[in-house]
Amino acid sequence: MCTTPQYRNRGLGRAVLMEALKRCGSLEAKKAYVISNDHFYKSIGFYQHSHYTFYWHK
Repeated sequence: MCTTPQYRNRGLGRAVLMEALKRCGSLEAKKAYVISNDHFYKSIGFYQHSHYTFYWHK
């Protein structure tokens, strides 16, 4: 989830994500995963479940 700087801190990202979670729930989704350490996700109820390490090769 990202917003351009001039639209940050207005609740837009939160509104979009909460609507997406609501719609997924209505389709009987049971879990939602986010790969991020951004506080934004923690602030809306996501919590660290495990730690993953990703490797990339050029």
